[in-house]
Amino acid sequence: MGHHPPRSQALAQQNTWSLVPLLSGKCAIGSRWVYPIKYNSDGSIECYKARLIAKSFTQ
Repeated sequence: MGHHPPRSQALAQQNTWSLVPLLSGKCAIGSRWVYPIKYNSDGSIECYKARLIAKSFTQ
């Protein structure tokens, strides 16, 4: 539990979330990072965004 992947190190350092042990009898669901880029109408980059998405097809 002490090792965080590089993307989640910043989140853990900022106390955005914490890593906890999985309850017995429960299965973890997969997730992935998505990095969309927002553009202005002239084609220049407005901002970069990132979000973690749960893979819901593993129910």
